[in-house]
Amino acid sequence: ANTTNWTGTNATVTKTTTAAQVLMGVRALSVVSTAAGGYAQSASMSVEEAQTYYAAVSFKNVVAGASPNLVVWDVSNAAQIDAKTWSLGGTGTVSLGFLTPSGCRQIAYRLTVVENSKTVYFDNAILLRTGQRLYPLPTFVLNPDAEILEVYAATGGGSGVGGSSRPEMAEL
Repeated sequence: ANTTNWTGTNATVTKTTTAAQVLMGVRALSVVSTAAGGYAQSASMSVEEAQTYYAAVSFKNVVAGASPNLVVWDVSNAAQIDAKTWSLGGTGTVSLGFLTPSGCRQIAYRLTVVENSKTVYFDNAILLRTGQRLYPLPTFVLNPDAEILEVYAATGGGSGVGGSSRPEMAEL
């Protein structure tokens, strides 16, 4: 419910709860760039070296001239692993698959605003290890029987919108 897990560099990072800026749920991360390439960096996340992962982040109501960018940062080796930029405006998601390099044990997301003095409302940052079938529930789920209404599973490479290779989802 706060921004203590995100650190701004050339950006002001705050939580927003305004419905027009939140894609799903009740809050989003507002990143206002104070210089070109300003970003919010997540807390470090543990990974295994030489493994493939899926990264994604969504955003809502991106104004014309603002470009959200997802950077996967190798904390262990202080290097960028991969990045993807959205330049279409509006609401959307950027996603990418990546292979962790040798010696990489920790990564972080850098949710970047490419241009100076622009705002992007990031939401739903996701990290999944490719091929992993079981994931622990988030710590905020206290009563799974009462709180989990539906479970979905990726069914393989789907056609997706516009020829996307994003997996299709099926209800379990």
